Amino acid sequence: QRIDKIAIKVDDMLKEIRHRAPHALVFVVGYPVVAPSEGIGCIPELPIANSDVAYLRDLQQRLNLALSWDADLENDTYVDTYTGSIGHGPCQPDGVKWVEGVLPDVPAAALHPNATGQMAMAADVLTALAKHH
Repeated sequence: QRIDKIAIKVDDMLKEIRHRAPHALVFVVGYPVVAPSEGIGCIPELPIANSDVAYLRDLQQRLNLALSWDADLENDTYVDTYTGSIGHGPCQPDGVKWVEGVLPDVPAAALHPNATGQMAMAADVLTALAKHH
């Protein structure tokens, strides 16, 4: 239900952007991998029960799908950062992971992209932008 409510809010926001800036090029950026894209979790980086990992993964994929639909509905561009981040979630070692765990190893917010992840996601956005020129 929360994802449905978020989708409605995002759609409303995209409509408002289009209203205020009718010629704007709008990109909706999806979320990278937080829960492992397959298998079980990892402790202490992601301290959730292994039985809940699939549930969390499903929620995240549903959220990204809702964001993608919103972008499509408003003729905006959805940027998929999930696919490229597979294998770079918080359960991976430093230097491989793009998303930090609950207790970040580097300056980054918990369960958010670190500098490497931010650069990878920025590259995804730039690739999407290049397709419009």
